Amino acid sequence: MNHFCREASQLQSDAFERQLTLSEHIRLRIHLLICEACRNYADSLKLLNSFFHNLRKQVQQDEGITLPDSDRERIKEALSRTSDSAG
Repeated sequence: MNHFCREASQLQSDAFERQLTLSEHIRLRIHLLICEACRNYADSLKLLNSFFHNLRKQVQQDEGITLPDSDRERIKEALSRTSDSAG
């Protein structure tokens, strides 16, 4: 990962927390035009942001989040196997 990609990934993350300056925004847009890897990273960030936004909305609407019993058991078994092998 080169310097420009590191800066672009940091700016993309920052953009979710604050308004980028005009200079930052321009640098990021130019870099995204030429760098496919950073465009893919941007798409991934957007997808994650959308997922968490929808999850937050669901929780705020008090729909709650439920997990089927079969999935709970599968997770418990996996955690048990992990802790057994680690100890």
